Amino acid sequence: RDQLCRPTFNEFFNEVVLKGFPGMPPEAVPPGGLLTMLFFGNINGWWPYRHKKNVLMIHFSEMKSKHKAMIQKIANFLDIQPTQEQWERVLEYTSFDWMKKHQIKFEVTTLLPFKLLNEGGMVRKGKAGSAKEDGMTDEISAVIRDFAGKLVPDEEARKWLFNGGEIEPPKS
Repeated sequence: RDQLCRPTFNEFFNEVVLKGFPGMPPEAVPPGGLLTMLFFGNINGWWPYRHKKNVLMIHFSEMKSKHKAMIQKIANFLDIQPTQEQWERVLEYTSFDWMKKHQIKFEVTTLLPFKLLNEGGMVRKGKAGSAKEDGMTDEISAVIRDFAGKLVPDEEARKWLFNGGEIEPPKS
């Protein structure tokens, strides 16, 4: 844990995010470090499949801004029709308030042999767009966008990664 934690977000970003997981040989760390390993690689891997009938991509910001509509979209995608009672439970169990009250279910307590995050570190504030409150700076944001420009070649994928929104239907 001490190898990952830093006093400031800026230090964490520069010393951990960009350099990869502690102990990784520098030659094994891709350009962009953890940004590539956790985000850019994910979007690059899934983006080509976004129009497949068995793939549904939903952005976190949409889950926050249109929770009920996104849950309905998932149900439609899965072709399920919950009863009214089931809907109430689904909406409750997928709400920030419920997750915050039961945050131990969402912590990474068994992922690593040490405690990575303090209690409440996974289910934090329940809102999108609050990175600056956690230490994001314009400089770090510019570095992230620069790496994305180099490492996520599809402009539409980059736009969706940062902003969410509807994914355009395939061009015929």
